[in-house]
Amino acid sequence: DDRKKIVARTRSGRLSRPPKHMVQHYKHLHPVDFMQPDLDDSDGGYSDYNTNSLLANAQEAEEPQKELLTGLELPKRKVSTHFRCSTCNKIYLGRARMAKHFELFPDHGSIELLPPEPCAENEVKKSPNPSVDPFKRKGKKRGPWAYVTPEAKSERRQTKLREAISVCDSEEISKIAAMPVLNAQSLYDLMALKSDNNV
Repeated sequence: DDRKKIVARTRSGRLSRPPKHMVQHYKHLHPVDFMQPDLDDSDGGYSDYNTNSLLANAQEAEEPQKELLTGLELPKRKVSTHFRCSTCNKIYLGRARMAKHFELFPDHGSIELLPPEPCAENEVKKSPNPSVDPFKRKGKKRGPWAYVTPEAKSERRQTKLREAISVCDSEEISKIAAMPVLNAQSLYDLMALKSDNNV
């Protein structure tokens, strides 16, 4: 049964390959073209009868294993030897994970063997310009208000409110601020405030 070597494709155009567990068990696989009508579908393209087993095995040995995404070549990650356990050869991401590994398996090593953490002094030395803040974040610039404490924000709002009140007359203040003040204070607190200020 001499069949010409064709690449079997499905109707959508994808390559049709047998599952790997079937490749191991069958001695010979002949491709089936699903676009061509087949009179005998009994074996589904798989057969135990083998005429070219030596040729097929030689071709498989020459052909390197195909990757799932052909053409995608990712460089291997360079992992520091400091974060690789010398006993079990596992890779850990960073000092903290490596320290946890040493806590779980004390016979694998100790935390003292790890390199010291980079401290802030090293970062200050690295920056050539002393006026540049070494702790400044990269990326989108944020205004100074992003780093202000809530107390400072409250004080800033009060200052702005005092400035606004100093410009307005009493009718404008009572028209805008009367309801929020009445809702925020009890009647007793308002009376005490009025008596304290001798109003």
